Amino acid sequence: MASHLLFVDDSGTKEYAPSVELYGKNILRSFVFGGVLLPARTAGAITSEIVSLKIQAFGSPDVEIKSNWLRIPRETKRKYLDEFEVSKQEIDAFVQAHYDIVLKADLVLLAGVVDKVHMQEDYRNPWYAPAVAYEVLLQRVENELSGRGTVRVTVDDMAGATTPRRNQYKANPSRQHEQMRQRGSRLRQGNSYPFYCLLLSVVGFFILAAQATLEGRKRCLWPGQCSNPPRRNTGTRCRHPRPGCSHKER
Repeated sequence: MASHLLFVDDSGTKEYAPSVELYGKNILRSFVFGGVLLPARTAGAITSEIVSLKIQAFGSPDVEIKSNWLRIPRETKRKYLDEFEVSKQEIDAFVQAHYDIVLKADLVLLAGVVDKVHMQEDYRNPWYAPAVAYEVLLQRVENELSGRGTVRVTVDDMAGATTPRRNQYKANPSRQHEQMRQRGSRLRQGNSYPFYCLLLSVVGFFILAAQATLEGRKRCLWPGQCSNPPRRNTGTRCRHPRPGCSHKER
């Protein structure tokens, strides 16, 4: 069993533009793999704290928290204020409490960032941006652990409806991960960089719980047991965390 867990998510455009002049709003010049590295023994406790905080703030654990939704006022209103009938003050309190959980936790934030403009300027056939970012990220994990443990990697599902290659995005990091475990880094020619932290078959893929549980939110699991006023308990999402009603009643 791994001593540490690494949860990875991606940001940016995976593919290269035909020329560097085409990078902009629709084709981003950067691709990023960001990760949270933490001891396996503490991961469950942190998860429980965040789930409890979501229930307290929104009345449901099935809430996706995205920085741009919190940063952009119209998205905050659409995704949180209107959807869950909370105030801006409640959102601000939730964000601060969320930060407090992260700041006191035994975890490290790591990232691998690829500037595709520089890659195309320096290399005739630049290596695939997600492959570079993933290897850089795992190098930083290896440096952080320094032989003190092993890691299990979980990557957010990159095969959404908007990705042109879909399942190929799952196969690529899985194949690369195995090659890195066996041969070390390919980014350091002539000076192999071994990955002692990697275990066999450790790359998994997950879909956010908020997407996977929409069907389960269609009706209340505790009909007639919520103490919220009737007008907030019929046809809308119930926010009352006790006795546990966090779903929509019919």
